[in-house]
Amino acid sequence: LILAPFVPSNTARGGGIIYPIVTSVIQSLGISPHRNAATGQFLLYAAAQANLVSSSLFITGMAGNPLLGTYAQDVFGIEWGFGRWLLGNAVPGAVLMVVVPLWLYYWLRPELDTCLVKQAIALQCERLEGFSGAEIRLCIILTGALALWATAAWTGLSSAVVAFLALTALVVTNVLTWPEVLKHTTAWDTLFWLGSLIVLTQQLGAFGVTPWIGQALAHGLQDLSPQMALWALALVYAVTMYLFSSITSHVLALGSPLLLAGRGLGCAVMPTVALFSYLSALVGCLTNYSTGTVVIYFSQGYISRPRWMALGLCTFALYIVVYGTVGVVWWTVLGWY
Repeated sequence: LILAPFVPSNTARGGGIIYPIVTSVIQSLGISPHRNAATGQFLLYAAAQANLVSSSLFITGMAGNPLLGTYAQDVFGIEWGFGRWLLGNAVPGAVLMVVVPLWLYYWLRPELDTCLVKQAIALQCERLEGFSGAEIRLCIILTGALALWATAAWTGLSSAVVAFLALTALVVTNVLTWPEVLKHTTAWDTLFWLGSLIVLTQQLGAFGVTPWIGQALAHGLQDLSPQMALWALALVYAVTMYLFSSITSHVLALGSPLLLAGRGLGCAVMPTVALFSYLSALVGCLTNYSTGTVVIYFSQGYISRPRWMALGLCTFALYIVVYGTVGVVWWTVLGWY
């Protein structure tokens, strides 16, 4: 949750940072697929879901999220930035952070010895050293970046400008060196291919392909009320995730057409944008191949593919219930309905 605003890649965050911590805890507890497997299943699956939930909380939580901001502007003409995104998900997202672990505990029934967990945590804490000067500067710069993202509505600074300012500050203050920046090949790769794909989707819209898909979806659901149509579109969005092995590709392919369909069906603007924005990351729970992080956790062999899929359906049902109740009430309080 703390890392999500600053690490805009759910794979880097969940796989590169959190995964080693989870596996360290598993090893400290002496867990294996053949010994106390239920606890290993719980820790790995809960970590995978926590990564998806945290990805949904912030527009900077994963690479595909800013696409929704672009689509909201193109389709509805509204500003859908860091502040609004976080505000709309503040209450339902907080509920998920509390309820999801309890939900998974009910389904997976881990046999967790809290004494061993405390001992493992104490051992890890003893190995920690104090903050270095570079780490302190890093915290200050990231906090400043978060503040600028949150106040974009008043400062007029785009998320990209803030990100480049933060990167410049990291280099100038010697938190990072330029050669180290160049070694982050995944970040450079994302910068170029994601930008290219955004241009591609804009051209698809300009040539009428995306509007045609949206109109076709709207035509098929025209007999439903706007409220029911919104949730029907959400289910379409979820089911199609089975056809994709990348959340960002899923957003890229269906985000704009479904928003256009929602507009054609008369769905409320803000709830429509909010629901698709938050579900974009959460539908990753449905399969064991939806994103790189999920693949990493699944590959440990604690949970079979059919069981992972079944757990995904149960977890997604929880997400729908939370947004259909807590989310709707919260958006009504915000005046979005």
